[in-house]
Amino acid sequence: MAAIVLKHYHAFNGERLYQHVEEFLPSYAQPHFVRVMVRQSFIRKCIWQISGFNPEIISEPLYFMYEPSRSYIPLTRVLYQKVVSGEIYL
Repeated sequence: MAAIVLKHYHAFNGERLYQHVEEFLPSYAQPHFVRVMVRQSFIRKCIWQISGFNPEIISEPLYFMYEPSRSYIPLTRVLYQKVVSGEIYL
């Protein structure tokens, strides 16, 4: 998982991020999940470990690298269940 902080005048663009990640990072370093932070704050690793990538626990927007659409898409509860059950392979 990666965390990013957007400037107040920028919007998240999943397709653009996917292209950037695919171009500049090797496959083992590409984040499958991206957490968009509202503001930059002190990141506590233990809190992140507890919350994982569960959209019911995380209040910030969370995106999932969805390769068929070549984009990062919002992680919904349905998509989360498919990832956890193994229906969508990471």
